[in-house]
Amino acid sequence: MKELDPTSLKEVFGYEGPIDIPRLLDKELLKSLGLDSAIIYCYDEIITDKVENLDLDIDNIIEARIFNENKELRIWRDEEALRGSVFKEANEVTTPIEEEYILYPRKEKGFNPSKLVVKKYIDYDQDGQAYVSYVKPSKLI
Repeated sequence: MKELDPTSLKEVFGYEGPIDIPRLLDKELLKSLGLDSAIIYCYDEIITDKVENLDLDIDNIIEARIFNENKELRIWRDEEALRGSVFKEANEVTTPIEEEYILYPRKEKGFNPSKLVVKKYIDYDQDGQAYVSYVKPSKLI
């Protein structure tokens, strides 16, 4: 996981444009980055949908996790400002643990997923003890 900056955006997504978070949350740009699913925590709702169906109010977002099976753009509100990070799955020796979670059914327009696939990445401390170093949403089913 890396902080959202021009270098990390280029490295993870091949994006070489301005780092303007409202622009980065544009659904056409997100689709061009290869991101297809989103979980958006807002002040008044939680959105779980495909990127193509998003219609976001930037002032209502608490946290946004936009992802595909091996990359993630995460945006969150930190004392009224928006910050972000990017994540790209590396070709690691250890395979991440995949788990499926059942989602609460919602009656919404757009895509209504019933499950969320999550990947848990394992790392090892200096004593060789395994721990979960990162948890990333991977796929909406």
